[in-house]
Amino acid sequence: MRSHRGARLAIAAATLAAAMSAPSAVAGAEYTMVTGARYVVDDAAAKVVVTVDIAFTNTFAAPAGQVSVFNTIRLAIHDRAAAVAAGDGSGALNVSVAASGGVNVATITPRAPVQYGKTATLQLAYELRDGEDPAIRVGQHLVSFPAWGFGTRSEVRVELPSDYEVRVDGDELDAAVEGDTTILTSGTIADPTHWLANIGATREPAYETLQRAIPLAGGTADLQVRHWVDDPEWGTAMLDLVADALPRLEAAFGVSYPARGPLVITETVTAGGPDIQSDKGEVAVGFTEPPFTVLHQVAHVWAGEGLTGDRWLLEGLASWAAATVSTELELSLPHDPAAVASSLAANAFPLAEWDAAERSAAAEGWAQAASWSLTNQAAATAGAEAIREALGRMAAGLDGYDPSAATTPAGEVAVEPVPVTTRAYLDHLDAVTAEPIVEALAGSLLGTAAPAELTARTSARAAYDGLLQAAGDWGDPAPVRAAMVEWRFADAEGLIADAGAWLVGRDALLAEIEAAELTAPDRLAAAYQNHGGGEEAWAEIDAERAVVAAYADAAGSIDERLDPAARIGLLMGPGPDERLATAATAFAAGDLRVAADELAGLNKDLATATAGGLVRVLGVLIALAVAVLLTSMAMRRRRMRTDYTPEP
Repeated sequence: MRSHRGARLAIAAATLAAAMSAPSAVAGAEYTMVTGARYVVDDAAAKVVVTVDIAFTNTFAAPAGQVSVFNTIRLAIHDRAAAVAAGDGSGALNVSVAASGGVNVATITPRAPVQYGKTATLQLAYELRDGEDPAIRVGQHLVSFPAWGFGTRSEVRVELPSDYEVRVDGDELDAAVEGDTTILTSGTIADPTHWLANIGATREPAYETLQRAIPLAGGTADLQVRHWVDDPEWGTAMLDLVADALPRLEAAFGVSYPARGPLVITETVTAGGPDIQSDKGEVAVGFTEPPFTVLHQVAHVWAGEGLTGDRWLLEGLASWAAATVSTELELSLPHDPAAVASSLAANAFPLAEWDAAERSAAAEGWAQAASWSLTNQAAATAGAEAIREALGRMAAGLDGYDPSAATTPAGEVAVEPVPVTTRAYLDHLDAVTAEPIVEALAGSLLGTAAPAELTARTSARAAYDGLLQAAGDWGDPAPVRAAMVEWRFADAEGLIADAGAWLVGRDALLAEIEAAELTAPDRLAAAYQNHGGGEEAWAEIDAERAVVAAYADAAGSIDERLDPAARIGLLMGPGPDERLATAATAFAAGDLRVAADELAGLNKDLATATAGGLVRVLGVLIALAVAVLLTSMAMRRRRMRTDYTPEP
């Protein structure tokens, strides 16, 4: 209603009658109109009764030969004012209402024309009824309307039940409570054309809940709409709107409804704004909000803090999705975001820096429009499907360099999604499109830092691609991936160089492993993937190389070290081939200690095998000699017993 403030001046239509002999032109009209405006809230009848006491004085002195009279008195009243009536002390007066210059004007015909120096005292009355004007609400829980004064000097008085909590925006009113009535008074308003107070009053509302099950790709959403008990139409309209929108929002984002539990839409006096807990399944919607704004708020169920902490991305995605669904439902959009952003470009700043810190209204307006416009630009450059693929990767918990496609089907999200930053979002878009999307968006998002960052990114990504080629199916190591994801490109290039040098060492080791006819353990790849070219990874190469060298040495020296005595020495324990096989199996399994122990045992066996064999041969010879001796002695005793013959 502030757009009407310049027209609040009551307009007097002057009829200047010329002398009968010769009419002449009228130079102008002058008057004073002192008014007292009273606004009485009747919540039971859902209306505000407005009465304006008027003292209109004609102060225009007509030129000689002319007379000055006012046949009508005009006042700018509220749009859609109802039951408009006028009167004076003698009874009712004629009053008509019509639009004039975009303003709703009441024209009163006084009982007699008001002559110069005379004052007409009269009264205008009308009603502001709930629901007939979106700016006016009069109910059990909410009162909202604009109040202003009339004429050239005025006073305003507002009366409403004292159990309302009252808030006044705009020009000030003094408050007092008399009995069960709160009375707001302005005092004298010297210039009513520049005075306006927006009255807001609330009681704790009583709610009713409407409920509907909405089938979606990943399951069923429990939609609940809590509306004020005296506003059932809002509840029904909201239930239908959100029920129609949910499947379309799910399709627009490319991931399923992520709220765990019911989606609760609650009617409120003012909207919840971008900081409400939409992604927790709770959406506060102002009772006067248009459908687009409602869809924007519901879209925050997807575009919430679980997705990203960067405000531009939350707002841009929510507006983009709301616009997509609004178009499908043939709903109007509030404005062209590119045009609004252009008109407010003087307030621009890097969108990645937009946070909860207080900024000017113009800067906030620019950021809202620019975020939406930039998301539209991303969709135009890479395609809406690319945005959905990027969001799917984010919901699946991937990062921008993960070569995997999002495996999260529609209807599922990662259990603990990792909120992404602006730069990570750019990487995700880059992963799903060949279009130069990062270059297209980075300037608006990163500001003056963008050129240097993009140059560093290009260089690091070239080195990264070379590393991937050298690594083969081993991919990239975690330290390199982390530096790339975090846009620490100088660190990344150093880590890539280290990892590349390690891969040269790996290739040499793999050649040695192949020559020894061994199988490389998985722990070699794990060392690279966890540590890149770090000390731990080099220590792994050294440890494996030591085992491979010991194995090759043992395997190559067995034949020359196994003389006949040594072979005899190894007959009682595990043979060399058995020990080599055990060591090879342990090495392939990554158990380097067991492999090393087996090889050490084999070397020890080989070192002592000849002596052990000789001992065993000597032992056998001694055993044979003893056996021969014992046998000979036994035979001699037997002969001695046979040669003895006792006397008869």
